[in-house]
Amino acid sequence: MIRIKEFTYKNSYCLFEKFNIWNDIVHDHIIPQKQFEKCKKIHDNKYYTLIDGVITVTRKDLLCFYGCKYPKNDFKITFGPYIYINKPFKLDCDIFHFRCYNTSNAVIFDDVHFHVKKLSKIPKESTNFLKEDFSIPINNKRYDVHVYVIDSLSYYHALRALPKTRKFLKEKFNGVEMEYLNVIGGNSRPNAYGFLLNKQNMDVDDFFSYEKTKKNDFGDLDSCEVALDNQTFIQEYYRKMGYVTLSAEDYDSGGVFSYLNCV
Repeated sequence: MIRIKEFTYKNSYCLFEKFNIWNDIVHDHIIPQKQFEKCKKIHDNKYYTLIDGVITVTRKDLLCFYGCKYPKNDFKITFGPYIYINKPFKLDCDIFHFRCYNTSNAVIFDDVHFHVKKLSKIPKESTNFLKEDFSIPINNKRYDVHVYVIDSLSYYHALRALPKTRKFLKEKFNGVEMEYLNVIGGNSRPNAYGFLLNKQNMDVDDFFSYEKTKKNDFGDLDSCEVALDNQTFIQEYYRKMGYVTLSAEDYDSGGVFSYLNCV
C-alpha cells in the first residue's frame, strides 16, 4: 500500500495497457462454452399483414381480432378493446395482441406484435436548454440515435461474448467503442444517472484519502426522491428538439429511474 501511495502521489495519470482477453490466466475463471446451435424458426405468419401501420387479415376463413396495449407508466399498461378485423384498420398503438379463431371457436393463431406507429404531427416544445442565439435548422436532417443497454456487461466480457454484435454495430452503424469506460455504482440506477442525466448520485471519495470527498449532485437529498422534471435527461432533450423517442426497458418491476418505489 505504501508503494501505491507513493506512485499515486508522484503521478497524475494512469497507464492502461492492452490485455489479451484469452490469456492463460483467464481460463482459471472462465471456461469457454461451445458454440450454440442455430435455432429453427417456427413462427410463420400467414394470417395478417402490417404495412405502414395498417393491419389486414389474409385468411378470410377465420375470425381474427386485435387489441391494442397502451403504456400507462413504468409499471402498468392500459388494454384497449378487441376489434374484429373485417376490413383494413389503421392502428393507433405500437403494441397489439392478434388472435384468430376457426369456425369451431378454436384458437388457430395467437401473437403479440410490436411496431413503431408513425406520428403525423410532432409537437414543438421549448428548447430552453440551448443557447438563446442557437436555432435548429428547419430542413436539417435528423439522424436516428439508437442506444442499446446490456446490463451487467463489462468491456472485456463484450469482447469475449459478443464478437458478432460488436462487428455488426461497428461496421454497419459506424459504432464507437468507449474503452475502459468505468462504472459509477454497483447497479443500473447510479450508472444510468451518469449516463443519461449527466448526474452523480453518489459521493466520490478519494481512495487514498488525499482529497476531500466530492458531494453528489443531489447533496443530502435521496436521488430516488427527486423527480426527473426539469432534469438533464438526454432523451427529453432529443424529444424537445423534434425527435420521436422510444424507451423500452425489459424489467417488470419498473424502469431504471423508478426502481424501487422511486418517484
